[in-house]
Amino acid sequence: MNLGEQRFILFNFRILPALLIFALLLVLALGARFWVLQMLAAQTLNCRLCVVPGMLKADLPMVAVLTGIFLLSYAVRQRAWVFIWRAIAFTGLVVYLTDMVVMTQFYTRLMVSDVRVYLGEPQVVVAHLSTFGSLQLILGIFGLMALCVICLTLPQRSLSWRPLLAGLSALVGFALTAHLALPAPGYVHDWAVRNVFDVNLPSGIDRDYGSNTRKMLSQLASEPGIIKCVPGRAKRGPVVLLLLESWSPYHSKFWSGLNDWTPRLDAMAQDNIHFLRLHAGGFNTNEALVSLFTGRDFVLPMKLPHHFEAFDGAWGIADTSPRRLETEGYHTVFLTSGNLAFTQKGEWLREIGFTYVEGHDFPGYEGLPRHHFESVPDDALYERALEVIVGLREKGTSAFTVIENVSTHHPFIHPYTGERSEEAVFRFMDETVADFIEALQRTGFFDDGLLLVTSDHRAMTMVPATEKKLLGRAAASLVPTFVMTGEVGGHAISMPFHQADLMPTLSRHVGAEFCYEGPLRDLLEPNSTEARCVIHARGDRRNHLDVFCEKGEGTVQVAGDDSAFIEVDGLDPDLQRVLLNRIAWERIEAAARSQ
Repeated sequence: MNLGEQRFILFNFRILPALLIFALLLVLALGARFWVLQMLAAQTLNCRLCVVPGMLKADLPMVAVLTGIFLLSYAVRQRAWVFIWRAIAFTGLVVYLTDMVVMTQFYTRLMVSDVRVYLGEPQVVVAHLSTFGSLQLILGIFGLMALCVICLTLPQRSLSWRPLLAGLSALVGFALTAHLALPAPGYVHDWAVRNVFDVNLPSGIDRDYGSNTRKMLSQLASEPGIIKCVPGRAKRGPVVLLLLESWSPYHSKFWSGLNDWTPRLDAMAQDNIHFLRLHAGGFNTNEALVSLFTGRDFVLPMKLPHHFEAFDGAWGIADTSPRRLETEGYHTVFLTSGNLAFTQKGEWLREIGFTYVEGHDFPGYEGLPRHHFESVPDDALYERALEVIVGLREKGTSAFTVIENVSTHHPFIHPYTGERSEEAVFRFMDETVADFIEALQRTGFFDDGLLLVTSDHRAMTMVPATEKKLLGRAAASLVPTFVMTGEVGGHAISMPFHQADLMPTLSRHVGAEFCYEGPLRDLLEPNSTEARCVIHARGDRRNHLDVFCEKGEGTVQVAGDDSAFIEVDGLDPDLQRVLLNRIAWERIEAAARSQ
């Protein structure tokens, strides 16, 4: 082959199609990412083109790398190596596209840790993802697969080192120019602008604390704390926790004024104890369950993302709400309509002490329509829950019953009409939940019963500028919450509370005496509650923890001994040190449990 043939070898029909197809797919993917970030910027930053420089700075080097990997397939003659290089390039492209889907649907990024946790039940994941689909999406996926197969199997000739070196050099120069010349994003949403491979790089989550820090914190933890005791309420009536999937302030006129999709629940909340500043432990259901049933604000063990397991750091906890209630003679029940095998939820609930756990496979659900995670519509779940609650009451059994709905899970499809509408789904939730609560009232439940209504986490949707302006840093963590005891009269609570405060509340509610260390926390007697700082684990930046105190707030970036507040408003240095030590000790203990 002479030099002229080498120069024009790329125009050979046996080489050109695969490279052109891959380049076209990359351009389309880059355009799709541009559109997604435009949408994000319009909702959160009130701008559009402001994201372009940051996106190009983050993504163009990655595009150059993937193209370079594909180009390397022309440097080898063995068919197997051609396939390997192209498969690597296409895998990178698929990851890039999948990340965009995750970001638009769940307001987080595609993280290795999430993939590891959720793929424990692949059939459930596939079934759930099918609810997102449409004919166009299915055809698009099959089209991409077809193009991948074509590019992987097209016959080709190898290139000599000269044109390959020229192409690779051009790509390197292109990547360096884009990275160095373009400005970095200068706003809080840089988590969305960075490319998917960058967000999965070690961020400090896996960094351990040094021996001196561990020794100091161990000594502090071993020092006997001041134990205080107060009279308990010694109630023996039924307790029900209603955990509503993704219910957020922006759905409610009462909690935000942004939408009026839950009017009946809003009215009930106004007539009872309602919390204006109650924070979720994290961004997903599992983290909420950990906070609610173990009394921990967050669980964030020190591990690389690809080592994370389901409920990591929350196994082996002896002191839990179900166990405390069981020692007081309570029967503990967890009811949901979803598949409890997903992320080992059922196994974990039994491990922390629930006496009875029931999910989608309850025989009474046979023949009913199925939706997210093989769940039945919420009204069927509430009918079953009412049957359980009344049955235990008739037997004279004191019971703590948790009811976790599923119908309002993303992607917001009405379980009966099939309408894809967030508003329609939450109006359905409002009607079914209110009907259930009214049915409880008719049974005489509130003669001695207690009902707590809350959400597991803010919906996994983008936080628009209006919500951010209204709620500030707390927009990602606040969840509507109210308590019904049968007493008449609304009472608004504005001091910070947390899902973790349920555990001490229930302990005091059923016990004759409640002994505790640290601030007293009681959702039923908020006026006697002592102030404390609460913590929320972020979903957008996994190495960030938001802290909310009575007179200030801030954001901590975890990085072992280098953990520090990166944003502070009203927290003095001494309090910051106390909070950093508290976070460190919680993470050290979680790491020990996750081994």
